[in-house]
Amino acid sequence: MSRVSDTRQRTREAAAQLVVGGKRPHEITVDQIYTAIQQGSRTTINDELKLWKDERTKADALGADLPAAVADAMRTLWVSAVEQGEAVFAEQRGALETALAEAEQQRNAALQTRADAMEMATALTEQCETLRHEVAAQQAR
Repeated sequence: MSRVSDTRQRTREAAAQLVVGGKRPHEITVDQIYTAIQQGSRTTINDELKLWKDERTKADALGADLPAAVADAMRTLWVSAVEQGEAVFAEQRGALETALAEAEQQRNAALQTRADAMEMATALTEQCETLRHEVAAQQAR
């Protein structure tokens, strides 16, 4: 199963934003996307942009029988739905990243506590051995 890269996702988001801004999908270029996202290779952007344009063409073909106003309204609704979904995703991702950071801090604290306890146990074991030798030496006198 392939993983969707951040560059690929951001390419799609930038393309959708350019469409919302009035660009036609076939007019969108790799350079425009790269300027918008400022990351990734142009090859990756080009590949994803081609996929996105192909998907748009198929979706547009499905809406070809609809009046232009209805098709535009549907596209606008779709872009809004995607943006809302991305916002919810970003919020949940942020919460999960915060929870992960807290869990890592707790783990690190637990590891430090364990290391301190192990050090203390080693010191106490050495102290017990020293006392045993002292007791044995005193009993031998």
